[in-house]
Amino acid sequence: MDVSTFEELVALVSPSIERKNTSMREAIPAAERIALTLRYLATGETQSSLSYQFRIAQNTISGIIPAVCAAIYHHLGSEIQVPESEKEWKMVAEEFWAKWNFPLCLGAMDGKHIRIKPPPHSGATYRNYKGFFSIVLLALVDANLKFLYMLMLALTGRVSDGGVWGKSKLRQAITNGDMNFPEAGRVTRIGI
Repeated sequence: MDVSTFEELVALVSPSIERKNTSMREAIPAAERIALTLRYLATGETQSSLSYQFRIAQNTISGIIPAVCAAIYHHLGSEIQVPESEKEWKMVAEEFWAKWNFPLCLGAMDGKHIRIKPPPHSGATYRNYKGFFSIVLLALVDANLKFLYMLMLALTGRVSDGGVWGKSKLRQAITNGDMNFPEAGRVTRIGI
């Protein structure tokens, strides 16, 4: 993320996540809260590791990350838009071809286990095969890494990416033929 994008995000989200200084302590600045959250989401580092890097207690970090994610979604959730027409899907495919030399691609999808503190009395319900507690995030991005679709289900961590995909509305829409995908032979290749 470049500096101007980060500053734009800070300006947009700060009012929702700012905290006031008290006589006991100074509040963690909004920009630092956002930087910490972005680092966590981008690298998958443990909160303990981030605690040493940012010099913030791990229990404080466990409250910051969900709050910042919720604020980002509140302010930018409407920006996540699945293409609705055949023309919009063709533009996505053309960008993949132009930027990545990858033909007929309508998006890149992946899932990620998001580490969580398990709810009380949940036992091993949210423990995943990697040995930590998580829920699964599924995301579809375009050639410029802009989110086209995102789904975070509060399913148990034992559910795989495929399990989340199976429950997604995107899969249902594709299966039902409701996505207005262009025919494979009708997508033009730009830059040839």
